[in-house]
Amino acid sequence: MTLQMDAIPVPMAIDASGSIRIGGTRVTLDNLMAHFEAGATPEEIVEQIDALSLADVYLVRGYCLLHPAEVRGYLKARSEQARHTRTMIEAETDSAGFVQGLLARGKGR
Repeated sequence: MTLQMDAIPVPMAIDASGSIRIGGTRVTLDNLMAHFEAGATPEEIVEQIDALSLADVYLVRGYCLLHPAEVRGYLKARSEQARHTRTMIEAETDSAGFVQGLLARGKGR
């Protein structure tokens, strides 16, 4: 019996917003990496996120271990994008007025 050594594609795809999704799910690479950085094993991740298969988690983890600079760059860019978006939303929203309105409504009860 011969062991077949086919290349296995990494189950990641970039969606329209630029997010990398895992294995045809809505789970992002950012989310998966956060679990790994928190110390979760692939088995624990699959228990917590049942949309993922164990094989996909291992394949993505392998890719991340082989391409650490690229993954760090992607995660840094995503973090900066999220920070920028949050700043834009906060600038367009009168959060102080919103909080005051909530507090005023709470006093009327």
